[in-house]
Amino acid sequence: MVYVVVDTKGAGRIVGVFDDESRAQAIRQIDTGYFRVIAMEPNAVNPIAIDWLPTQAQRDALKTA
Repeated sequence: MVYVVVDTKGAGRIVGVFDDESRAQAIRQIDTGYFRVIAMEPNAVNPIAIDWLPTQAQRDALKTA
């Protein structure tokens, strides 16, 4: 598992990717209104992203990419 810290305002930039959840959460604590931590499996598509695609063909393609 890796922990991706992103900003929640503006462009949603990635702040950092960490293999230690406590370090990611410590960075989040700097500004909990601005930073968010997303837990992700390496080499896997975030299943939430699949729902954002407008067509079933795109969702199917992302599932198998």
